[in-house]
Amino acid sequence: MEFIFVDHLIKGIELDLEILEKNSNNFSMLMFQHKGTFCTQNGHFGNQIDESFKFSKFFKICKNENVNLALTPEYSCPWTSIESLIKNNDDWPIKSNLWAICCESISPFELAEFKKRFSNDSVLIYHEEFINPSGKKIFDPLCYIFQARVEGKSKLIIIIQFKTQHMGVWDSPIERDNYIPGKKIYVFRNKPYSIYLFSNICSEAEQFQVTNDLRSDFSWDEHPYIILNPQMNPKPSHDIFKSYRKKIQGYLNKEVITLNWSSESDFLDGEKKITKFIHNSRSSIFFKTSEFDSNNEKRIIENHKKGLYYFNRKKGCHAYFLNPKAELFLISNQKISAAGTNESMVRKTGPEVMKVFNWNAGNGRFDCIETVDDEFTGYVNSLSCESKVMIDGEVSFIDKERLMNLTNGNINLVDRSVAWHVMSRLDSFILDENESIKRLTYVFDESNNAERRNYIEYIDAINLIIKKPENFPDNLVSFINNCNEIRFPISEKYTDYRFNLVTNDLNFRATVAYIGRESKGRAQEIMCKLQGLFEEGNQSRKLVVVWYKEGPEKISYVSEEKPPNVMDDSYIESNSIIKD
Repeated sequence: MEFIFVDHLIKGIELDLEILEKNSNNFSMLMFQHKGTFCTQNGHFGNQIDESFKFSKFFKICKNENVNLALTPEYSCPWTSIESLIKNNDDWPIKSNLWAICCESISPFELAEFKKRFSNDSVLIYHEEFINPSGKKIFDPLCYIFQARVEGKSKLIIIIQFKTQHMGVWDSPIERDNYIPGKKIYVFRNKPYSIYLFSNICSEAEQFQVTNDLRSDFSWDEHPYIILNPQMNPKPSHDIFKSYRKKIQGYLNKEVITLNWSSESDFLDGEKKITKFIHNSRSSIFFKTSEFDSNNEKRIIENHKKGLYYFNRKKGCHAYFLNPKAELFLISNQKISAAGTNESMVRKTGPEVMKVFNWNAGNGRFDCIETVDDEFTGYVNSLSCESKVMIDGEVSFIDKERLMNLTNGNINLVDRSVAWHVMSRLDSFILDENESIKRLTYVFDESNNAERRNYIEYIDAINLIIKKPENFPDNLVSFINNCNEIRFPISEKYTDYRFNLVTNDLNFRATVAYIGRESKGRAQEIMCKLQGLFEEGNQSRKLVVVWYKEGPEKISYVSEEKPPNVMDDSYIESNSIIKD
């Protein structure tokens, strides 16, 4: 893996790509999570059927939306689509835009013919030369397509990068035995002080190292970098790819954009078709920055509705996963660096989904869709959960996560200067160094299904508990036959996330939890933690109850022995919804 600057590669080239400018402007990108049938037959790695019409429509959207960056996954784009694009200069990206298009495999002979047919005074095609391809058959290519001036003349430039490392996580050695490895990785920059960009094609992630040469010759430590990692990857959660992202996020101002095929894609292995062989594509945007507003709930909720899901990696690292089934995402994003700009203008709020498209084979176009199903409601219904809140479309996914956390006693009160319900404090939003997903409303990753089911089961269980008068302590006598379901109290002015039980007459509220089959000591620990939501002397501390199961059947509880004093002002302030 040998890095080389594009401006060293092509003499006299003048790069002026918007995505690489350090300023406060957002850049737009179109991520094509292609859905198709991938096959590896007759020396060909790519689509089973001709997808050139579909990709021509993709290029039309790239041009019409004037996207600064377009990206397709490994082995996806037919070469006939590239040829059609070259022939029609009205479809070329404008000068400030870069399209990173991963194409289907190509043989050395086909590549030579392509270059011979389309190279001219207006089109410059570059790729590294191979004297001896060792008898192997195909290249795994990524085509950078952009316009730039070369020696003062405007040209369409196509730089073809070849994958340097075969895939090791496939069950078959077919790629290893057929592909011709490249050697070079091309690094884009407008100027020595601009943002830098390069791509690692899929399994190149295994080879990537922050070498002394990368640090000294390419200013890795000092410069902001965008790293593209297009994939055709049935195992995107393999440790190789996790370690790759972790390695990069050890450095500030680095952004990794991963794009796989859709999880709805199939694989044709000889005569055998494997349906949906990528369970979760894990297409994603990872970045590390010292300036990020992770509590911009409105942005994160709107993104969630459009299929972009947020995770907090801590230590200044953040991640967004794309819905694995939707195909085309138009995203507006902030630059990884805006050096020289007032900090108040550049506080990073993360990517924002502007449009989502799915391919409609019936009418031969990409249809814009308003919302993307997160499949949480379907998951809850599959468990026959009876909670109305869990399937209420008007309740945000964040509030559902909060309700499940609070009702299980899972709150973080280490730093009392920050409220427990702030998203950066929610344990279920944390994506740890192993990229273990704990999001309760993100159901595409099944590794956390057991814990997710427990949370939902506990919601159902506590809703049954509060229907039986004998389960209530004296502290909650006002709630007997006067409450229906665990939920947050909502008034016109605010939502108070310290309480999750409200009387039907809206006069009283309490904080309760159910922790399943546990010891009394553990229940008391949870009660003390929940009481920490309130200051000493606040009467609401006496309205904290934790239910637990003793043995296979018996429901028990822990609570304060003395009920709250109704004459105490703190009781009225803390528990009356009407008094505002």
